[in-house]
Amino acid sequence: MKKKVKLIVIIIIAFLLLAVVYRFTYVGDEKIDTGTYEVIEFDKFPKAYAVVDEDAIQFYNIDLNSIYQTEQIKQYEEVCKVNPDLSYSEEEVKAYSDLNNLMVKNAYNLQYDKQSGIKTGTFKYTYFLYPGSSMFGLVIEYDSFHKTLHINNESQEITFKK
Repeated sequence: MKKKVKLIVIIIIAFLLLAVVYRFTYVGDEKIDTGTYEVIEFDKFPKAYAVVDEDAIQFYNIDLNSIYQTEQIKQYEEVCKVNPDLSYSEEEVKAYSDLNNLMVKNAYNLQYDKQSGIKTGTFKYTYFLYPGSSMFGLVIEYDSFHKTLHINNESQEITFKK
């Protein structure tokens, strides 16, 4: 009888240990962890942060247009010179290129069911935050191990950490 009780206690302890190990080593899936991500070492907007909820991301205390809009419009115009069929109306260019309206004043919808993160590393996923099928937006790399969001843009890279 004592052997059965000892065996049951050992099994229970083993399961509890497995649960604890799993809890501390699980780094998540392709969904971005909810919470607040603060900017790391960005002098232009040192108090910037991003908030992620279940299906949206929103940036605060940052002017994305001052950082990215001019360069994105320039790239758009270069593409349109080569392929005029890709041109938008002036209203569309104004709406699509206004990253502050899309991601600062309003939350940007992360459609996980339609656009899963592209796995680019063991713990890294890439998300393309482009409204509709436009040429304007941001590329976000999410590191589920370090809990960071990285705006990957050649004109200015910015990292936020949870």
